[in-house]
Amino acid sequence: MIALLGGSFDPVHSGHLTIGRTLLTQWQFSQCRLIPCGKPPHKLRLFATPAQRWHMLQLATENSSLLLDDRELRSANISYTIHTVRSIRKEVGMRMPLFWIMGTDAYPQFPHWHRAEDILRATNLLLIPRPSWNSPATAINFATRKHNPVAGTVFFLPLPIIDIASSTIRDTVRCGKNLPTDTIPPSVLEYIQQKEIYVA
Repeated sequence: MIALLGGSFDPVHSGHLTIGRTLLTQWQFSQCRLIPCGKPPHKLRLFATPAQRWHMLQLATENSSLLLDDRELRSANISYTIHTVRSIRKEVGMRMPLFWIMGTDAYPQFPHWHRAEDILRATNLLLIPRPSWNSPATAINFATRKHNPVAGTVFFLPLPIIDIASSTIRDTVRCGKNLPTDTIPPSVLEYIQQKEIYVA
């Protein structure tokens, strides 16, 4: 099984890393790939540059089993999930179970994603609990699954809620306040401060 964790990672934080490590150590995923978005179709802007976001990911995953995938950053096109998933599917073959990681807060918008039905034909969805958002009634508890489907199923993962958001980190840095030590890797915070990212 391969987990695909896409996002802006603006910046990467401890919640992303905890999810990835948990999938590898507790749920027997063979890989967890962190895939930073290049040109997001839904967000108006990103704050750090692609190179800065990539370097923060490298710092955060140093000496880690988490894998980084820069295919969206290398592409000049809009970062549609369907293109990413199909590209990965072509690499790993048609028999490998894929799971696109998504917060329960993002799932209500999933039907409006570009070619959402085709995404589900190429991968499963694995929903992660987010504050104030419940998993849909139709999602299957990942812990009770009978097998690992290649694609086409929406699961939810019974994890404790991780209440960390990149937007909160950016706002805290912009206001000159201190971040809780468990929010972001120290190496990433040091890099943010050195480069004065999110200050303006």
